[in-house]
Amino acid sequence: MGPGLRARKRAALERDLANAALTLVESRGFSSVTVDDIVEMTGVSRRTFSNYFACKEDAVAAVVLHRAGAGLADVFGRD
Repeated sequence: MGPGLRARKRAALERDLANAALTLVESRGFSSVTVDDIVEMTGVSRRTFSNYFACKEDAVAAVVLHRAGAGLADVFGRD
């Protein structure tokens, strides 16, 4: 049995925040993006953002690490 609804929603929001951060950084450049930009794009509050990430750097790192992990899983097989 997989994770419950709450865990799936939490993971989805974390992924959305991280993807929004990366999208904004790719289009504007890192120094031109703020947490306010990220929360505006995702429609959540700064407080909600801070429940998932300490700063924009952490959000961008999360999606980069996730993509790297998915690439490694493809190379070495999933368990």
